[in-house]
Amino acid sequence: METYQGFSIGEYIEVYKDNQSVCEGVLEEINIENIKINGSYGAVLIIDKTSKLRLMYVGHQLEFI
Repeated sequence: METYQGFSIGEYIEVYKDNQSVCEGVLEEINIENIKINGSYGAVLIIDKTSKLRLMYVGHQLEFI
């Protein structure tokens, strides 16, 4: 099973910001810096080299520190 920083393909993931779920879905693709989630928002979860989590929307970007 392909994994990256604790994430596994096929795993169901929920991402929270300020105790609210902002993205959920099944992990379908892992690249070096990009993790694509096939979820309700069609978002791409990115872990950059500073280990910050970023949730990218069309026209929006939320950062998690």
